[in-house]
Amino acid sequence: MKKLSILIPVYNAEKYIKACLDSVLGQDGINNDIEVLILNDGSTDGTLDIIQDYASHYDIVRFISRENRGIGPTRNELIDNATGNYLWFIDADDWIENGSIAKVLNALNSNDIDCLMLSYQVENQSGNIKRYIYNGDYPDGITLTKAQIYNNSVWSRIYKSKIVKDSGIRFGKYCMGEDFDFTFRLIPTLKRSVCLADIVYHYVLRQHSATQEKDYGHRRKVSDDSLAIVLAFQGYFDGFSKDDVFVLKQPFNDNLIAFIYSLIQQKHPFKYKLSVLKQLKKAGFIPIKPIVSTTPKRVKFMRLVNNPLTRLAMLFK
Repeated sequence: MKKLSILIPVYNAEKYIKACLDSVLGQDGINNDIEVLILNDGSTDGTLDIIQDYASHYDIVRFISRENRGIGPTRNELIDNATGNYLWFIDADDWIENGSIAKVLNALNSNDIDCLMLSYQVENQSGNIKRYIYNGDYPDGITLTKAQIYNNSVWSRIYKSKIVKDSGIRFGKYCMGEDFDFTFRLIPTLKRSVCLADIVYHYVLRQHSATQEKDYGHRRKVSDDSLAIVLAFQGYFDGFSKDDVFVLKQPFNDNLIAFIYSLIQQKHPFKYKLSVLKQLKKAGFIPIKPIVSTTPKRVKFMRLVNNPLTRLAMLFK
C-alpha cells in the first residue's frame, strides 16, 4: 500500500496541468511511496493527451478517463480508487512548492495523525500574494477548529484514507460549495491533527470564477446549490455538546454569511432572494446564532441579517 495518494481531478486544464504535474513529479521527494492518480472528467481540449504522456513516462502516475460527471462525482471516484494511507487533493490549475513532498512524507511518517493541515499561499494573476501559516499539534478536529485553523478548501489538508472511507462522507453533486460540505462534516471525525508550518501549496486565483459567471442560469445554479448545502445541515448540530456547537458554528456561520452576502450582491430577482431568506429562517439558520466569526466585518453583517428590517432592506440592492 502506498503512503500517499495525490488525487488530481481534471477538466479542460490543458493550459495549467503541465505546470501542476511538473511541480509534483519534478521533486526530489518523489518515490514509490507515492501514487499520482488523475481523473480526466470528460475534457474536450488537449488535457487527456497531456495526461497520457506523463503516465507513459512516470510509473507512479495512474489515470482514469471517462465522460463528464462534475467535480463531486470525480473526487468521489478518486477517493474510491486511491490506494494510499493518506489522501491529498491537488487542483489541476494550482501547484506545490519544491521540496514539499519530502516535508509532507516526513510529517506523515513521524506522526500517527488523521489530518495534516497545510500552510499555503494564495496568489492572483497580477502577482498579489497572501500567505496562510498554520502551526500546532491538536488532539482532534474540534480543537483544531477552536484554534481558528480552518478553511473550506479540500487541498489545504491531507486526510488519513481510512478516516474518509470509513466515515462515508463524500462530495455532493454541487457546482459550488462541495469543498465546505466535505471538509466541515469531517471535522468531528478527526483525532490528532498536525499543522505543517512551511508553505506547501500555491492556490492561483483565476479570472474564470464560477461566482463571477455572467450567465444567469449558471449563477442561479450556484446559488441553489449553496442553499441546498446549508439546508442539509438542519438538525445537524443537535447531536453535539454546547461547547462543540459553539466551535463548529464559527466556520458554518462564516460559510452561511458568505452565501447570504453573495445572494444579496448578485442580480437575482427580489422574489428569489426573499424566498431563500425565508427558507433559511424556516430551517432555523436565521437569526444567526451564536454570532461567532473570524472577522469583525462578518460579525457586523450577521447582526444586520438578524434584524428583520435591515435584512429586508438589503434585498433591494
